[in-house]
Amino acid sequence: MSLRKLLPIVLSTAALISFGVVADDNPVTEVGKGVSDAAVDVGNAVEGAVKTTGKTIDNVVTGDKSNTVVQPSDKSIATNVRTKIQDLKANNKINAGTTLEVSVNKGVVKISGTIRNPDDIDTVKAAARSEAGVKDVVMNVQVRR
Repeated sequence: MSLRKLLPIVLSTAALISFGVVADDNPVTEVGKGVSDAAVDVGNAVEGAVKTTGKTIDNVVTGDKSNTVVQPSDKSIATNVRTKIQDLKANNKINAGTTLEVSVNKGVVKISGTIRNPDDIDTVKAAARSEAGVKDVVMNVQVRR
């Protein structure tokens, strides 16, 4: 669910909690506690939504896109990771006999193929992780000398 859709639900829920039926002998204390708890819940929900979407609450409320974090497409991530691997080969950082395929799904990079030197696995993985938008790197490689 998008933050734009989530925010009104969270705020409505907070309002219902704060103005809801109080089952205690001291309604003022309970309503005050309800408002406080609701505010914490709203803050936690907004914080979670901001982390999930990469957007600030200002972006959602005002529509300002100036500081919105944009997740690169899987295609652009794959292209950039392939380029990094080619650069590693060209600069003799990994063995030139390395043959790797790169695929990306929702920011998760999967690298498969063969590698000549076991140490090259960490080098390739670090290069892939350094690419913007990469959430995880899964290595499915075999070492063939």
